[in-house]
Amino acid sequence: MHYRTVKQLLYFLLYLAIIGIIVFLIYLWLVKPAPSCFDNRQNQGETGVDCGGPCQPCEVKYLKPLEAQKIRFFNLQNKTIITAEITNPNQNFGADRFTYTINFYNQTGTKIGSLTNDSFIYPAEIKAIFEIDEKTKFSDIYNISIDFKDTHWVSSEDFQKPLIELREQKLIEDKPLKLKGVVVNQSNFDVGLKLIAFVYNRYGVQIGASKTEIAKLEAHEQKDFQITLPFDILKEEIDQSRTKIFAEAKILK
Repeated sequence: MHYRTVKQLLYFLLYLAIIGIIVFLIYLWLVKPAPSCFDNRQNQGETGVDCGGPCQPCEVKYLKPLEAQKIRFFNLQNKTIITAEITNPNQNFGADRFTYTINFYNQTGTKIGSLTNDSFIYPAEIKAIFEIDEKTKFSDIYNISIDFKDTHWVSSEDFQKPLIELREQKLIEDKPLKLKGVVVNQSNFDVGLKLIAFVYNRYGVQIGASKTEIAKLEAHEQKDFQITLPFDILKEEIDQSRTKIFAEAKILK
């Protein structure tokens, strides 16, 4: 090959390399996204992919979602009562807030209504939800699902469950029936309290639910409580040994 041709080829390759370097620098500067906690790469001092270091703790990233179980609905004076048990399977993290949406479906699977509310749940807790819907016709409801979103996780060190004890629970034969008992706040702080009762028949089938609220229960205080059951439930239908009362306690600041 002629010397002049070789020289021209070398110049061409040099210019090509310079252009390539310039293009690459422009890409790094203007186009390539900066490392983030959402790029599916372990690229900024993270201890795992998109977790640890400057990102959220890996334990939070891999937390198990909340679960809705034992979803039931009942008719009460043309209103729909919805109950469910919400389980937090995480031992070291609770949620100081989350949003849940109850979806109503007809027999064809078409969504015919919904209801949205906010709540909280402590680490490894099973809690109850009790809602009343007046918009969706009870006879049209065939199935219900519950979805969760906007869950804000907090470590157990920063979100400890108050110590609440229920005592002397008994069923009072009145019209309507009532569940009575004593609730004790064994914590060192005041709480607001919601008590939700699920009642079952002797076959273990849930036949109703109700709730009451106590605006303030001071530290180490005890109070009598009373939960009025739906008027159409008879005492002989209830297996009191299966009755569940869930205490939802929130610290008052």
